[in-house]
Order: sequence, then structure tokens, then C-alpha cells
Amino acid sequence: MSLQNIVEVVRPGLLTTMQDAGRPGYLHLGLPRSGCMDSYSQNLANYLVGNDLNATVLEVTLQGPELVFNTPVNVGVAGAHFDIYINDILQTPHVTWSLQRGDCLRFGRLHSGCRAYLAVSAGFVVKPVLQSCSTFLLSGIGGHQGRALEAGDRLVVGDSSGCCKVKSLSKALLIDYKIPKAIRVVAGPESHWFSDKNKQDFFSEVFYVLPESNRMGYRLNTSKPLCLEQKQSMLTTAIVPGTIQVPDNGKPIVVLADGQTSGGYPRIASIISADLHLLGQYKPGDAIRFFVVNAEEAVTIYRDKQRLLKTALAYRT
Repeated sequence: MSLQNIVEVVRPGLLTTMQDAGRPGYLHLGLPRSGCMDSYSQNLANYLVGNDLNATVLEVTLQGPELVFNTPVNVGVAGAHFDIYINDILQTPHVTWSLQRGDCLRFGRLHSGCRAYLAVSAGFVVKPVLQSCSTFLLSGIGGHQGRALEAGDRLVVGDSSGCCKVKSLSKALLIDYKIPKAIRVVAGPESHWFSDKNKQDFFSEVFYVLPESNRMGYRLNTSKPLCLEQKQSMLTTAIVPGTIQVPDNGKPIVVLADGQTSGGYPRIASIISADLHLLGQYKPGDAIRFFVVNAEEAVTIYRDKQRLLKTALAYRT
């Protein structure tokens, strides 16, 4: 391991892990996809440093790390709005930063959102596990030794001798996480098990993310617990990130990146693909509202969002 291409972890932050686009294809074996909770922000961070949009990044949660770079490198950060300091100088957000050997990057105060993504030019050098570098904490695989970063860790980065030019993010791509977004969903396979009144409550109520939420799923609190129109039992069935289950206590659970691959609770709804990344920016105590769309609308929304991303990034290149 060359000392010339090392990033030293001085302070790890609350929960900082290596993530990429995840490891699809193993749900039938009970292994979740994992990957970035907010893949949209991962794409933006990688764009800033000229990487493949799905390249491995550091996912920073609520409290960020302090890192010392022993190699010249370009860095991009996207997602939650943190104050970012380089050598104790507050940086302008949403642009590429060029670091020199010995520079220290530190995350400061969190202003909005929950998770930020840090990408480096030439990428992090990590050995894939089942075709992915994502950290799955429950099984202790992927990323850096299958765990969150710790003080004293030394991360290897690629050769950045050909660093890309400085870039910036278009305002059209930025999301203001201080303004709550209505999360769009499609009806779930068991939505008809709930009364019209319960479904009306689901789409009119404000839900709050409970503290016992994590990368596996968000537990939601509500003043009006949901209940089935009549008691029914169901076989354990497949669930995926975005599935919203309703357990016996009537408080919904949203399955997320590291969530289990099967469950036995009724599925009232599923978050559309275009909005799933927004869940990665909710923290305990944040309010969530749901808005229903049909399958055709969900496909159109996804295509429009991908077109916006592609057009805006191409324009800024």
C-alpha cells in the first residue's frame, strides 16, 4: 500500500461507510442490494470529480468525518448540506475542490438533510464482494473491512495525476431539504385490504421518522395507526426497497437499502423509483407525507428525472 495514495481518517463521524450502486441479483439468496441510500446525490458527487456516476463514495450520516489526504486529489460532495472546511477554511458548496498533499477536509455543522456523499477523483480502491464495494453492515461485508470507518483507518485512492477540471452543479439539480417533499407512491399489492378511511388517512396524515430507524428501514409514527378492514393472514412474500409494510401496531415500516428481502406484513404502497433517493435525506423526527400516483405516471416521472439529470450534467461538462 503506497503512502502516496492514502486518505487518513482522523475522525470517522457518526456513521461513514463506503457505498456504490449496490449488488443486485442476490435477493433470492436473502442478500439485500445495499448501496447508497441517496443514489441521486452519489451521482452528483461523482460527476464533480469526473468519475463514473455509480463509482464508490463515502456515505456520511448526520455527523461527518475529518480526513487528511496524502495525495493531490479532487473532491466532490453532494447531498445533505454540511459546512465543509479544508484546512479550517469554509468552502463554497456544489463545486469541485482541489486538494494538495497534506490537506485536511472536515465536515462541520449539518444544516439540512441527513446523508452526504464524498467522491474522489480516480476513486477509492476497494476489493469488491459479489461485484460490489458497498458496505452491508449486518453481514460485515464490502467496503472497508465490512464496517463503518474508524479513527486511524487508511483508505486507498487511485492515481489522480490526471485530475479533472473544476466543475459545479446546476441549480436545477439541487434539492432544498429544508422544504418537505411529498413522497410519491403507487398502491401496494394488499392495499385493498385496508378500508377507504384507512387509505384516506394514509394519504392525508403526516408521519414522523422514529429514532429506531436505520439503513434497513424507517419506522414511522402516526396519530392514526392503520388497521386492516378485517383480520387477514398472509404468507411471507418478497419486499424491495421502497415497500411500505403495515405491521400489527398500525405504524408503517418503509424498507430501505439494507432491508430484508421478504416479509409477512401487508404492503399498502411502494415508493416510486424516482423518489426513493429522497428517503435517504430523512432523519429521526422528520415529517413525511405520501401522495399516490399510478404506474404510468411513475414511469413518466422516472424518465423525466433521468432526462433532467443527463441533460444538466451534459450541459455542465
